[in-house]
Amino acid sequence: MSISSWYSPAGRFARMENLSRIGQYQYLGKDPGVVMDSITLDGVLPRIKVPVLQIYGELDPSSPPEHAKQISAELAGPSATIIYPEGVHVLNNLWFKARPAVGDWLSKTLN
Repeated sequence: MSISSWYSPAGRFARMENLSRIGQYQYLGKDPGVVMDSITLDGVLPRIKVPVLQIYGELDPSSPPEHAKQISAELAGPSATIIYPEGVHVLNNLWFKARPAVGDWLSKTLN
């Protein structure tokens, strides 16, 4: 299960607002842009054969829903995607919808 993920954050650092960019140094070290540019799911997804649920917010510029299409296309196993038009980053404004959706998907998938 993934809530607001990305295929790769490459190029994202340069487009981030200043406060978010400053915060990345804490997590990614001296050159966050280089680290972000090196992170990718390329070559990994064809090995994933288990069911995957992706949930995105349409209003999330950090983890755009367009990444879900590429991820789904490369997964070896089945996938489901939910996109909430009013959702922001990691669906912080819609946990009351996202959590039950995850529970419902798990119930259907694991039975």
